[in-house]
Amino acid sequence: MLNDATLALVFVSADSYTRGYDVDILTELRDALGPERVLAVAADALDGIDAIVLPGLADADDGFLGAPYVVVAQILALSFALAVGTTPDNPFPGGAVNRVVKGVRIHELNAAPGRGRD
Repeated sequence: MLNDATLALVFVSADSYTRGYDVDILTELRDALGPERVLAVAADALDGIDAIVLPGLADADDGFLGAPYVVVAQILALSFALAVGTTPDNPFPGGAVNRVVKGVRIHELNAAPGRGRD
Protein backbone atom coordinates (compact mmCIF):
# COMPACT_ATOMS: atom_id res chain seq x y z
CA MET A 1 0.00 0.00 0.00
CA LEU A 2 1.26 3.41 -0.90
CA ASN A 3 -0.07 6.69 0.37
CA ASP A 4 1.06 10.31 0.47
CA ALA A 5 3.48 9.58 3.33
CA THR A 6 5.15 6.53 1.78
CA LEU A 7 8.85 6.34 1.09
CA ALA A 8 9.40 3.49 -1.35
CA LEU A 9 12.76 1.74 -1.46
CA VAL A 10 13.93 -0.25 -4.45
CA PHE A 11 16.97 -2.44 -3.98
CA VAL A 12 18.43 -2.72 -7.46
CA SER A 13 19.77 -6.02 -8.73
CA ALA A 14 23.36 -6.34 -9.94
CA ASP A 15 22.18 -8.74 -12.65
CA SER A 16 21.76 -6.75 -15.88
CA TYR A 17 18.59 -8.61 -16.91
CA THR A 18 16.87 -8.22 -13.55
CA ARG A 19 18.13 -4.65 -13.23
CA GLY A 20 16.00 -3.71 -16.25
CA TYR A 21 12.86 -4.64 -14.31
CA ASP A 22 14.10 -2.75 -11.25
CA VAL A 23 14.67 0.39 -13.30
CA ASP A 24 11.18 0.00 -14.80
CA ILE A 25 9.59 -0.15 -11.34
CA LEU A 26 11.71 2.80 -10.19
CA THR A 27 10.45 4.84 -13.12
CA GLU A 28 6.84 3.82 -12.48
CA LEU A 29 7.02 4.59 -8.76
CA ARG A 30 8.72 7.93 -9.33
CA ASP A 31 6.03 8.89 -11.83
CA ALA A 32 3.30 7.89 -9.36
CA LEU A 33 4.78 9.18 -6.09
CA GLY A 34 7.34 11.75 -7.19
CA PRO A 35 11.09 11.21 -7.36
CA GLU A 36 11.63 12.58 -3.85
CA ARG A 37 9.57 9.71 -2.40
CA VAL A 38 11.36 6.82 -4.11
CA LEU A 39 14.82 5.79 -3.00
CA ALA A 40 17.00 3.48 -5.07
CA VAL A 41 19.80 1.50 -3.44
CA ALA A 42 22.33 -0.03 -5.82
CA ALA A 43 25.80 -1.53 -5.95
CA ASP A 44 26.80 0.84 -8.75
CA ALA A 45 25.51 3.98 -10.45
CA LEU A 46 22.26 3.96 -12.40
CA ASP A 47 21.95 5.85 -15.66
CA GLY A 48 19.95 9.01 -15.01
CA ILE A 49 18.59 7.86 -11.64
CA ASP A 50 19.82 9.15 -8.29
CA ALA A 51 20.58 6.31 -5.91
CA ILE A 52 22.38 5.42 -2.75
CA VAL A 53 25.38 3.63 -4.23
CA LEU A 54 27.22 1.19 -2.00
CA PRO A 55 30.90 1.53 -2.93
CA GLY A 56 33.04 -1.50 -3.60
CA LEU A 57 30.13 -3.80 -4.43
CA ALA A 58 29.81 -3.29 -8.19
CA ASP A 59 31.03 -6.83 -8.90
CA ALA A 60 29.01 -8.54 -6.16
CA ASP A 61 26.29 -11.06 -7.01
CA ASP A 62 22.74 -10.44 -5.82
CA GLY A 63 23.07 -13.12 -3.15
CA PHE A 64 25.83 -11.12 -1.50
CA LEU A 65 24.04 -7.79 -1.87
CA GLY A 66 21.25 -8.91 0.47
CA ALA A 67 23.33 -8.27 3.60
CA PRO A 68 24.41 -4.68 2.82
CA TYR A 69 20.93 -3.89 1.50
CA VAL A 70 19.43 -5.01 4.81
CA VAL A 71 21.91 -2.80 6.66
CA VAL A 72 20.70 0.21 4.65
CA ALA A 73 17.07 -0.66 5.48
CA GLN A 74 17.88 -1.07 9.19
CA ILE A 75 19.72 2.27 9.35
CA LEU A 76 16.80 4.02 7.67
CA ALA A 77 14.28 2.34 9.99
CA LEU A 78 16.28 3.34 13.08
CA SER A 79 16.62 6.92 11.81
CA PHE A 80 12.89 7.20 11.17
CA ALA A 81 12.00 5.66 14.54
CA LEU A 82 14.22 8.11 16.38
CA ALA A 83 12.89 11.02 14.30
CA VAL A 84 9.33 10.32 15.43
CA GLY A 85 10.36 9.79 19.05
CA THR A 86 10.13 6.02 19.33
CA THR A 87 12.78 3.45 20.03
CA PRO A 88 13.21 0.20 18.13
CA ASP A 89 13.25 -1.81 21.36
CA ASN A 90 9.89 -0.45 22.52
CA PRO A 91 8.08 1.23 19.63
CA PHE A 92 4.68 1.19 21.34
CA PRO A 93 5.28 1.91 25.05
CA GLY A 94 1.57 2.57 25.56
CA GLY A 95 0.77 -1.02 24.58
CA ALA A 96 -1.09 -0.19 21.34
CA VAL A 97 0.71 -3.12 19.73
CA ASN A 98 1.75 -6.13 21.76
CA ARG A 99 4.03 -8.98 20.91
CA VAL A 100 2.22 -12.18 20.07
CA VAL A 101 4.58 -14.56 21.84
CA LYS A 102 3.71 -14.99 25.49
CA GLY A 103 5.67 -16.62 28.28
CA VAL A 104 9.12 -15.86 26.87
CA ARG A 105 11.43 -14.12 29.24
CA ILE A 106 14.86 -12.67 28.59
CA HIS A 107 17.48 -14.66 30.46
CA GLU A 108 20.59 -13.01 31.80
CA LEU A 109 23.65 -13.77 29.70
CA ASN A 110 26.46 -15.33 31.66
CA ALA A 111 29.55 -14.94 29.51
CA ALA A 112 31.75 -17.11 31.72
CA PRO A 113 33.66 -19.81 29.82
CA GLY A 114 31.47 -22.81 29.13
CA ARG A 115 28.30 -20.97 30.04
CA GLY A 116 26.18 -19.05 27.59
CA ARG A 117 28.56 -18.40 24.74
CA ASP A 118 30.87 -20.98 23.28
